[in-house]
Amino acid sequence: LELPYAGKASGEGDNAPLSLALERAFAGQFEHLTTQAQALLVAVAIQDGGAPAEVWPIAETLTGTGLSADTMDHAGTAGLITVHDDSVTFRHPLVRSAIQQAANPDLLRAAHRAWALAVRNVDPDRHAWHRSWAERGPDEQVASELEAAARRSFNRGAVAAAQRWLERAAVMSPDRRSRQERLLAAATRCPT
Repeated sequence: LELPYAGKASGEGDNAPLSLALERAFAGQFEHLTTQAQALLVAVAIQDGGAPAEVWPIAETLTGTGLSADTMDHAGTAGLITVHDDSVTFRHPLVRSAIQQAANPDLLRAAHRAWALAVRNVDPDRHAWHRSWAERGPDEQVASELEAAARRSFNRGAVAAAQRWLERAAVMSPDRRSRQERLLAAATRCPT
């Protein structure tokens, strides 16, 4: 089903990998949507889906207005998402990454900031994750929150998740030594 889109978007003939051609096709579809529809899709993409009751307020925060039925129809008829009563899903796994690549960086940061605020009191791990992507540069407080999330994940037995938290904490570390310690902890799969 995706091959006709991939062929139109690749621009490189048969030499482009199918995944790259599909991602370009999805990005092209995203770029032709209204600003409101793009905000909705970014809100869904950075959370990797979610329930409409969670996603719509984030998108409304990003646009500064309520979402109209036209906005949801526009995003849905573009074929990039499917809206169910309890979830919003992408039609293809590469749609999510295409949206994240094609979206305006300021919109992405604003969406992460909105998600961080939305989950602040209910999920400290997601709060720290989104907060780290909302920042423009290193921030020790955010890095410490990510490190705490890594410890919680490690204690639950989610070693791979702990490793991701520590890697992100290293990126957010303004201090070289802290960054190195967090990277070493991630590499050895141990919390700091």
